[in-house]
Amino acid sequence: MLVARKLGPETMGAYMVLVTVMTFADLFREAGIARVYLNEPEMTDSRERGYAGLSAVIGLALALLLAVGSWPLAKLFGSPQLAIGLLFGAAAMCLNGLSTIPQAKLLREGRLKEAGFAETLGSVLSSVYALAGVLAGFGFLALASQLLVRSFIFLVATYRMSPCTYTRGEKGLFRKIAGVSGSLTGVNLLWVAFSVGDQAIAGKMLGLAAAGLYGTGKLIVTTADVIAKPLQQTVTVAFAHRVNDQELIARTLHKSLLAFLIAIAPIYAAVAFLADPIVLSVLGTKYAGTVQVLPALCLYGAVVYNGSFAGNALLMIGKQNIALYGWLGTMTILGIVLTIFWTALPLLALAWVFAGALTLVNASTFTFALRYFPPARKTVMQAAKAICCFLLTAAFAALIARLQISDLAKLATAMFVLPAVHLLFLGTFFAKKPSGMLSPAGIKQLWQSL
Repeated sequence: MLVARKLGPETMGAYMVLVTVMTFADLFREAGIARVYLNEPEMTDSRERGYAGLSAVIGLALALLLAVGSWPLAKLFGSPQLAIGLLFGAAAMCLNGLSTIPQAKLLREGRLKEAGFAETLGSVLSSVYALAGVLAGFGFLALASQLLVRSFIFLVATYRMSPCTYTRGEKGLFRKIAGVSGSLTGVNLLWVAFSVGDQAIAGKMLGLAAAGLYGTGKLIVTTADVIAKPLQQTVTVAFAHRVNDQELIARTLHKSLLAFLIAIAPIYAAVAFLADPIVLSVLGTKYAGTVQVLPALCLYGAVVYNGSFAGNALLMIGKQNIALYGWLGTMTILGIVLTIFWTALPLLALAWVFAGALTLVNASTFTFALRYFPPARKTVMQAAKAICCFLLTAAFAALIARLQISDLAKLATAMFVLPAVHLLFLGTFFAKKPSGMLSPAGIKQLWQSL
């Protein structure tokens, strides 16, 4: 956020275009390699080497494609500096292709702490590097090269903890992966087209400054990833060990959704209600446009995880086409809306259009998941309690936002008071005692009871 404050919306807009392109490559590779690797019933050394080698080849191919297209993309967005950034991104893609299987291997073996450590190490050290570079006057160059630094650190960390060999592997492995992951790749390609598209449309329709306001809002929303991403990784691995066991799949799905309601959804609600103090006190008035779009982006960020949990459950019983059909229908509707209102959508309306579309596709996946995995009465009661806690915490965040104090004071109050208040609500509803969740033992007991 300090970097965004110093560089301004236009430079951040170029950086967000770069990040979305990187996201496209990573999801494309992970849908076809990492997901199938995690669900592989019988992993042999030869097969593992083949997965690693294929991942490295795909990473290199995507890197070369991005390098060739760097100048045309920069010209499309009217940002010459973006071309240099895309070259750094291409180098990072190549390294990411090498780290895909070492990371997936850690997850498959249940070594979630090591996998989380590698991600945290790469993110923290590269962020420090970027901040130092920006303060030293390197601006966008520091941000772009940060992606390469992060990928290098992540590769070294994951490979050191989980080394692998990169070879051709078993004959027919690529055909097998393509057959298993066809729908997954289709879903991820549509998701990435959506994610890249909103950023690209904001930049092309309204300019890079508007794209910077929108992208910075997305960065703020990712604060919930500190909790949400480890949960998502845990759930992905849990599903992989429950293939064809519908009862265990259902329990995993319901537990993940309850955990989301209890631990993650309140963060999105707090950010939405406290958008004004968060943006203005941290980034300043030049990011005032981000305040308007932040509530829509909170909804955008929240529904992604629910759709992911539901999609994983459907994948385990061979119903992955449901998500694909949902995406195809949603993208068709979105295309019609954007065509009709192309010249008439301000940034705020654009943000809600994309948030609404993402809610639609994930709601359809979620509905089908509940149809195949109907919750038990106990789960419904727990969900009702979790929703009550969520609504009360959201109302408390709204109350803090209306206090007649400075933005910085509102933000400080929310950071210290809201977590304690939420735990008191959880204790009241789940332990029948307000102080029931104010200790690690209480939280552990709650997790076990879900």
